Amino acid sequence: MRNEGYILKKTNIDDLDQRISIKAAIRQQGTKGNVTYTYGNQPRCTVWASVKAYDAKNVNGEAEDVNEIDYKIIMRYRADVVYPDRVIWQGKTLRMVHAPINVEGRNKWLQLNCREFVQS
Repeated sequence: MRNEGYILKKTNIDDLDQRISIKAAIRQQGTKGNVTYTYGNQPRCTVWASVKAYDAKNVNGEAEDVNEIDYKIIMRYRADVVYPDRVIWQGKTLRMVHAPINVEGRNKWLQLNCREFVQS
């Protein structure tokens, strides 16, 4: 199976070798107008994906150090995956950094840029 485009030339369906689950964000508005998100127990979907770590950094917070690991996730296109859904992968909870990217606008691949926060 031959694909086109910069992401698609590097990724084919055989590269989707990791199982991930997407948990849907449920938007709630507080009494003072603040917006918070909660996540249900059941995932919205479980799909095959390619998960690659591409950056790691240590951020010095006010009270403690926080390690951040950034991941690029490529999966088949789904219109129901939106920001700020969460990704569950190998027992880790990954937060989306921004809205999912419909690679090349072709509705074939979806790229998720996610971040894992590791308390030290």
